[in-house]
Amino acid sequence: LGVIYKEKGQLDQALEATLKAIELRPDDADTYLNCGAIYKEKKQLDQALAATLKAIELEHGNSCAHFDLGSILFYQCQHDQALAATLKAIELKPDYADAYTLLGIIEEAKGDLSKAKYRFNRSLDINPHQGWAYYATSKNLQSTLEASSILNQMKGISEITLSPEDCIFLAFAKSNCYHKLDEFSSSAKYLSIANNIKMHFQPSEKDALIACAERLLESGNDYFSNSSSGGKARIFIVGVPRCGSTLIESVLSINPLVVDLGETTALSQSVAGLNSTDNILLRRSLEELYLDQLNIPRAATEITIDKNLTNYMRVGIILRSMPAAKIIHCRRNPLDNILSMYRSNLTVGNNYTSSLEDSAEVLISQEKAMRYFKELFPSSIYTLNYESVVNETQNQIHELTAWLKLDWNDGYLQPYKSTRSINTASVVQARQPINNKSVGGWKNYAEMLEPARRLLVESGLFEHEI
Repeated sequence: LGVIYKEKGQLDQALEATLKAIELRPDDADTYLNCGAIYKEKKQLDQALAATLKAIELEHGNSCAHFDLGSILFYQCQHDQALAATLKAIELKPDYADAYTLLGIIEEAKGDLSKAKYRFNRSLDINPHQGWAYYATSKNLQSTLEASSILNQMKGISEITLSPEDCIFLAFAKSNCYHKLDEFSSSAKYLSIANNIKMHFQPSEKDALIACAERLLESGNDYFSNSSSGGKARIFIVGVPRCGSTLIESVLSINPLVVDLGETTALSQSVAGLNSTDNILLRRSLEELYLDQLNIPRAATEITIDKNLTNYMRVGIILRSMPAAKIIHCRRNPLDNILSMYRSNLTVGNNYTSSLEDSAEVLISQEKAMRYFKELFPSSIYTLNYESVVNETQNQIHELTAWLKLDWNDGYLQPYKSTRSINTASVVQARQPINNKSVGGWKNYAEMLEPARRLLVESGLFEHEI
């Protein structure tokens, strides 16, 4: 029952049924494995890790359990440990195609794109019908010849026998190949197929996201500062997915004093903890709770960069509780942004990106929130336009780092040379020199994007951009 609910995308019901199965049979490794997979989809990674480790404890030779462990550790940005777990899965099952694909994705995050491609090809040697490996390969096409070759490989696959997930991956892979070949109508066709299947199994949570933003906007006045440092070393990058935030995070992470937190949920958890019974007595500040969540000593001198983009909803809470904190609002042409989200096959938490109209509505909601906060806190929020950064890189990065009061480093201009691991959909682009290749790309998909464009026009917020 838990497996059926999970396949239908009903994760709360799936978890309830699976926990009941564990209660009835507490020594069954596969049930713990299923439980870990559900927790992972719910983005409750600590619980996912605990359940998966229990599965391995019960059945150490379970290759699937080591594969799942590698996947969870990857999402926790523990890339070396993820690599070790995935290699263990392959040791136990040498023809494990999925494990080779995961291995490639980990190598990609660690910065070795050529080794990643080798792993993807090895996966396809084992299973020529594996949609995940085709999709992973298609995100880093080096030539039109390679794109044509992959399309030819995929022609022999009968989708009737494939799972919905593999059908999604194959459709995205075909779209990426046609995009590389500048055959944009075919690319749009397969984009629509992929996202329509995704929406069927992973319905959009657009309404809940917008409602949450509105609720947090209203409650922002309830917070105040009692933080000794006032959040002086705290930087938050906000926006919507594919807005250029990974580029800016990569640039700033060149600074040796900067701690890159990635897309942590520490702030939302800290906000929830402010009004807990324990904290009402202790009266710890939001910053103290936040640093506790991050396991960073309060006396530490590091500058932290938090790239959980949905923190745009909490800007009022941040700046009332940590008035010395800095907010970087990343934005780009809205139609380029929506197209990029639609092409990126984003995971749980961003299901709305499978709908062009829903993406437009979330983007509008985010823009309204940020305009409101910029009126309230004009000196604490820096608006960074992606188009300006890629076209006037040195000037824009100089201005940003000066605003943040960071010492200049020539390495800021070449973030692709960094050895840091990157764990987002932008990983391939982040390993390349800064360029403006994607600027204006929405025009190649104008017909497909028309419903989103109409919503943007009706909002009245983007009249000079579309």
